[in-house]
Amino acid sequence: MTLKFRCPQELDGRLPLPVPATRGLPDWFKTMPQQAFNPLASIEDDTVKRCPPFIDAMTAGFLIPLICAVKVENGEFTWDNDLPPARGVAFERSPIGFHPSSQVIGSPLFDPDRFLIKFHNLWTIERRLAIRCFSRIRPTDSICLSPP
Repeated sequence: MTLKFRCPQELDGRLPLPVPATRGLPDWFKTMPQQAFNPLASIEDDTVKRCPPFIDAMTAGFLIPLICAVKVENGEFTWDNDLPPARGVAFERSPIGFHPSSQVIGSPLFDPDRFLIKFHNLWTIERRLAIRCFSRIRPTDSICLSPP
């Protein structure tokens, strides 16, 4: 399988590169024991580190880092971003955007006093037609909703 990652020319070398998910495993997963005491069963039991579906979810695909660090403090999102102006291709300058709650009405995510945060990706992924491609957030990543 061959994937090519492209970004606007003026951002080449300025964006963090996508990496295979296997190279982006968090430290907590690397140091997690394979077994731990299960108080419900009173036995040593396997942790998720030995669970094939969990391992697949953590290691499949690629990680595309945010264009810059985002800080969340007291319900406020801030970042420092020095991207150059767009020349030929317009691109988002903010690392995040949002969906108003009306866009998820009828779903479990709906709350009239909240909105959904989305993360902007400035990479384009080129693939052969026979390869399926989809985006998802790993089970260990968080989906941020605005504070109540």
